[in-house]
Amino acid sequence: MNKIDSNILADLLRSDLVPESFVPVKKTRELRQLVRTRLDLVYSRSGIKNKIYAILAKYEYYSPVFKIFSAAGINWLSKLELSWIDRMAVDSYLKTLEVLSSQIDTFTAKIASISKEDSNVKLLMTIPGIDYITALTIMSEIVYIKRFSTHGSLCHTQGLLHQGEIQVRENTVEG
Repeated sequence: MNKIDSNILADLLRSDLVPESFVPVKKTRELRQLVRTRLDLVYSRSGIKNKIYAILAKYEYYSPVFKIFSAAGINWLSKLELSWIDRMAVDSYLKTLEVLSSQIDTFTAKIASISKEDSNVKLLMTIPGIDYITALTIMSEIVYIKRFSTHGSLCHTQGLLHQGEIQVRENTVEG
């Protein structure tokens, strides 16, 4: 930041034109971290599965079982004929999946135990399609609904599309 930027920022602060940033209480920040860490682990697990799928595609292998990451599918994966490096990679990925799944289960159990004791989570779960993980995520991300002046500002802040944007985007998609 240079001197000009500093002066502009100082003028904006003096004029009360810099909006406050919402910082939730520690408990809410911890809940956010809990659900976000679980989500990161789920994304990591999906990435590892995609790497295995890429190796299978290279050999044009198709799983004889419906769920490739079930016990039967993993057994099939562990017996596939692959090059030495792909065999090492698949074996490593399978071990990583095991660890990630265990960690996801740990975070999921903690989210479940917190959710059981929260009346707001129970209320959100009355909405069709909202489970305890989604409910706790909504609670930890939104926190206090009245801090949003409109539904559009809520959607924008949470990275969601509100109805007007959905309509515009639907009309611009080429079929």
